[in-house]
Amino acid sequence: MRCDAFEDRLQHLLDERQCPEDDALLAEHAADCPHCRDVLDAQAGLFDTVRDWSVANLEVDLVDRVVDRVVSRATVGTASVRVAASRSWWQTASGRWTALAVAAALVLVAWKGIDRFAPRTANDSSPSAVDPGHTAQNVREPRQRTPNAPLEFGPLARKAAEDLGSRLALGVHYLHRGRTAVTDALRGQLSRKPDAAPGERSSSFLFSAASRLAIG
Repeated sequence: MRCDAFEDRLQHLLDERQCPEDDALLAEHAADCPHCRDVLDAQAGLFDTVRDWSVANLEVDLVDRVVDRVVSRATVGTASVRVAASRSWWQTASGRWTALAVAAALVLVAWKGIDRFAPRTANDSSPSAVDPGHTAQNVREPRQRTPNAPLEFGPLARKAAEDLGSRLALGVHYLHRGRTAVTDALRGQLSRKPDAAPGERSSSFLFSAASRLAIG
């Protein structure tokens, strides 16, 4: 066996975790080669030393212990951050005012709902209080008017219609008075001045009609 073959076989035995001192081929070559014998003795001593080492028996695996510690620290850190964030938000003025505004809005909505659906008494001015048969459903739903039924107006519309009717009646009255005055003036002018010129009769007629309207 040559020295290079000796080196290859020695490394192979060490990789396989086998003692090189027990191999016959290595021992035969080492007997004839002093250098290879020194290498074989050194590797055999290292192999025996490593084999005699005692392996520590751990109760808990190192990986499991590290993972448990990391998880516990992450959980504690997250909880502390949440508590600090909630306390800091409530301790600020904007946080307190926001909470008060939300509470006031909820109270207002609840009060409006109670006032809307509360039972009506006889003193209320709502349609359900005036008419016992007028239910809440009838108030919310629009009334269906028949095609031939007359229109119903409220107090303001009725008053406006009455005022308009009075003004129209007054205008018609003054129109009749003006027509009567003009007719009388025309007849008087024609009977008094039959020979007067047309322009003179027209001007006299207009002035007479205006005076009658002013006096009346």
